[in-house]
Amino acid sequence: MDNVEVTAASGNTGKSGVIVWTSSMTNTMLGFLADLVAKGKRTSSGFRETHLKQCAAVLNEPTNL
Repeated sequence: MDNVEVTAASGNTGKSGVIVWTSSMTNTMLGFLADLVAKGKRTSSGFRETHLKQCAAVLNEPTNL
C-alpha cells in the first residue's frame, strides 16, 4: 500500500501540517478498532466519537508507530 499525504488544519491556531499516512498507521488503527469490537463494544451504528479520539491518541503516541 502506498503512503497517502493528507493536509490538515491543526485546531484554532491557523497552522497547517502534512501527515503522511503509512501502512503502520493503518495497522495500528484497525487493530485498535478491532480490539474494541472484540471487547464487546456495540458498533452497529458506527464507532463513538470517544473511541475515535482514543484511537487518534494512540496514533499520536510516538512509540506505537
